Amino acid sequence: MASRGNLVVYSAYQWDPRWYNRDYSEIRMYNLQTNKQRRLTKKTKYFSPDISPDGLEILAVHADPNGKSYLHRLQSSDGKLLAALPNPHGYYFTQTRYWKQHKAVSAIRNQNGRMALAEIDVKDGSIRLLSPWTTRVIGYPMPSGNKVFFNMQDDWSDQVFVYNETGKEISRCSRMANSLYYPHSLGGDSLVASLFTSNGQRLIKFQSLNETLEAGFWDEERPSAFANWQPLASASETLTDSIQVTPFAGNQFHQSRKSINFHSRRPLLEDPEWGYSWYTDHFFSQMSGELNYRYNRVERSHTFGANLQYARWYPVLFTGAELSLNRQIDTAFGKTQVFNSAKWNLGAALPLRWAHGQYIHQLTASVTFNQEQLYNRGIGKNIFQNDAFSYLGMGLNMYRANRQARQHIFPRWAQSVSALFRQSTGADNRFKLTINSSWYFPGAFPNHHLVLQGSYQRRDSLPDIYSNSFSYARGYDALTTRRMYKWGVNYHFPLFYPDWGFGNILFCQRVRLNLFYDHVSARARLNGLLTDIINRSAGAEIYFDNKIWNALPVSIGVRYARLLDDNLRNRSVRNRWELVLPVNLIP
Repeated sequence: MASRGNLVVYSAYQWDPRWYNRDYSEIRMYNLQTNKQRRLTKKTKYFSPDISPDGLEILAVHADPNGKSYLHRLQSSDGKLLAALPNPHGYYFTQTRYWKQHKAVSAIRNQNGRMALAEIDVKDGSIRLLSPWTTRVIGYPMPSGNKVFFNMQDDWSDQVFVYNETGKEISRCSRMANSLYYPHSLGGDSLVASLFTSNGQRLIKFQSLNETLEAGFWDEERPSAFANWQPLASASETLTDSIQVTPFAGNQFHQSRKSINFHSRRPLLEDPEWGYSWYTDHFFSQMSGELNYRYNRVERSHTFGANLQYARWYPVLFTGAELSLNRQIDTAFGKTQVFNSAKWNLGAALPLRWAHGQYIHQLTASVTFNQEQLYNRGIGKNIFQNDAFSYLGMGLNMYRANRQARQHIFPRWAQSVSALFRQSTGADNRFKLTINSSWYFPGAFPNHHLVLQGSYQRRDSLPDIYSNSFSYARGYDALTTRRMYKWGVNYHFPLFYPDWGFGNILFCQRVRLNLFYDHVSARARLNGLLTDIINRSAGAEIYFDNKIWNALPVSIGVRYARLLDDNLRNRSVRNRWELVLPVNLIP
């Protein structure tokens, strides 16, 4: 990041919307006066940009995928490439800053791994060394008048040094126990820098020592704090010369090798479903698979599934199979029927992900063909047939969120919307539309969050054969009717931060509270009459945010819900206590 007047220029991380492993570094400019931001380059690999003294050009380091680097001059108005400076010696440019109108200064590294402070002519690319080549790490040059302040390794720490163009000499500015970075001149001998401390980075103001470097400072074999080190090779020979080259026979690497490679597991927490998944990826990342278990708190059903995705083409193709136990059907007559089901699906998805401004965006559109077989249980198996049916499913998931600070429970600004429409392929015209959304806003204080929820469901009047993904009012035995909508309000805030651990096994980071109110309106047929049902609940949830083994995040909660209306499936219940357990308690 660099500034000039009211303009700030910086490089921003961006990834390809389609290929997650393909990323970019784009140049963006922010105007402090108009509070507006512009993207100057797209799908580029630029780092360490700086604005010229006249504000008309930008000088940036361009890193090629093959490991080479070049200096590019860009037009500051639109990011157009003006010139690519030659680099015949194959130097690697790091932080680069304009020094004069047509000069720049950079910490460069040669092909032997040594670094130097260098002046670059931005017209022809010619280089003048300002320091000898050294094994000391050099970085963060900051020009000021006829001087260039920079960081350089000095025994155990990184200190601030200065190059003076008048005497063409380098002197030491600091001798501190900890490292200093990003030096900046305040005029005269007064400097400010970032000091590394045990409590994080701190800005420090100090006076330059202006010490002359001791004799032999640039000698690589001089005595130093690293008194016991021994070189692997003398200065007159190259280490790689002593390495024996052993030829190996080459074999063709088949693309199907390591198709199954389980590598990680992760919980699923998407109300009303909780679950756990195990993931596998193909060696070339062309195919991925998943084994999962899910519990649906609305249906109180258990599902075991397996999915496979093939991503070499676009859109992504996928297939899967699952077995569900203890599912429930709303018969539309106020009764429910328990059954098991087996399902197979085949489909395609368009997953996209990108960053824009301060927000991360995700968008996934999908279409699936599903074949499902029902196996009735209990008394229903003597009444209903074990039907098989097929249906098409079309889904759309959208997510947008800004960056989240460590102490924030959720992003301060975020939106999440998911829609799923299912339509049978038979003559009975069974359909179901479900939409769930969550909207995140800042609360009254920095670490408080207001979360608004909205859900909508519309289906046919026949018995419900589709799985239930509608998030019902907390505390109630959920219904699934021909038309339902829900709105809810949540207010999350931390109570205190224990920062307490036990034997490197459990570490309690935060205790937080959520106050909620849910309102569900459902239309169903009760005793032969079409009735509007209102289910409202209010209560509180207290969560303990922990880390198991100081690594695995685990949140355990207790929920109290006060039912403000009759629970049609259990009218005697008015107060309900629930223990909210994470599915990743046992990794």
